[in-house]
Amino acid sequence: MLCALISVMNMACARQLQQRTPQQRAARKTTILTKKLRLTANQVVKVKSIMLAQAVRIDSLRSHRLAGKRNHLVHKRILEQTDKGMYAVLNPDQQKAYVSWKTSRKERLSNREKQVSNP
Repeated sequence: MLCALISVMNMACARQLQQRTPQQRAARKTTILTKKLRLTANQVVKVKSIMLAQAVRIDSLRSHRLAGKRNHLVHKRILEQTDKGMYAVLNPDQQKAYVSWKTSRKERLSNREKQVSNP
């Protein structure tokens, strides 16, 4: 029963993410990164631009659904370009914190997927 509830909550969260506009998603990520990385005002503007470009490109990718593996490769390339832009904006300490944030985020998503697939 509890697993079913968690599964329904995860689907509701996924729907909420899909309903957010690219601007809303970029603003949310920028806010999170501003706190985690202690961004300067100048960096905030640049990070928001990078995150907006990422969100727009991912929305475009979702709407044009390419064949399986190709879709994955394009998505991976978008994330790599985002990282490249982020590393250009961040100082070395912030880069380490950014990598740490991405790793913890990846772990949380992986754990969430495991909970859903193994009720």
